[in-house]
Amino acid sequence: ILLAGAGAKMFRYNELTSDWDSIQTGLSGEKFSFVTYKDLVYWTNGTDNFTYYDGTTVTEAAGALKGKYLVVENDVGYIAGVDTDPSTVFYTNANPTDLHSTFTAGGANNEPVNQDEGIITGLSFLGPILVVGKSGGMGI
Repeated sequence: ILLAGAGAKMFRYNELTSDWDSIQTGLSGEKFSFVTYKDLVYWTNGTDNFTYYDGTTVTEAAGALKGKYLVVENDVGYIAGVDTDPSTVFYTNANPTDLHSTFTAGGANNEPVNQDEGIITGLSFLGPILVVGKSGGMGI
């Protein structure tokens, strides 16, 4: 599955027609972070609802955290850039059934990251180490 967000829409590339089919509308136009986990594609951008796609149906998880940054490594999901807690990384337990029901305000584990160094500006992995970009530094 090849997806792309553009303007207020999410598109899926149709290999049969070589066209981009709209699968979601009414979006903010903010840049998305995507991951695939257990046959679902997830996207989030900190503004629109956390969303997932099974190849047929787009589902918004209105109760999930609205983070800007999303990664999965070793069957643990991480989300950050949540407006209400901009210096915290939220994460799942190992091997969750899915991400959309785990990334809720009360359901996700959380770890504040160097709160005096500004807000989180990105998540990535360097081998097995989660690297957290911050507006005033970096956390590992």
